[in-house]
Amino acid sequence: MLGREIHSTRERFEISDLGAVAELPATIPAAELAVLRHHGAHDDVDLAYSALGEYATRHEISVEAPLREYYECFSWDTEDPGQWSTDLCWPVFRADA
Repeated sequence: MLGREIHSTRERFEISDLGAVAELPATIPAAELAVLRHHGAHDDVDLAYSALGEYATRHEISVEAPLREYYECFSWDTEDPGQWSTDLCWPVFRADA
């Protein structure tokens, strides 16, 4: 579950008034993350986040930092929520550091 380090990515913004999508370059600070891949619609994503948070708390590796989401496939890619795939990321500290 551990081991994903993100150095940079491109952010994607949907401009609802125009119906357009713009990709802007962005640098995301590196972080150690516990990652859980959520498949499907986000109606129950809170349950997945709860499980991820319980894991980090139980193993005493959670740190105070923003949660992250990375969308492998989402609503701007397909209208079929059954194909959506989102990496839910919980910040942790490295136990081996």
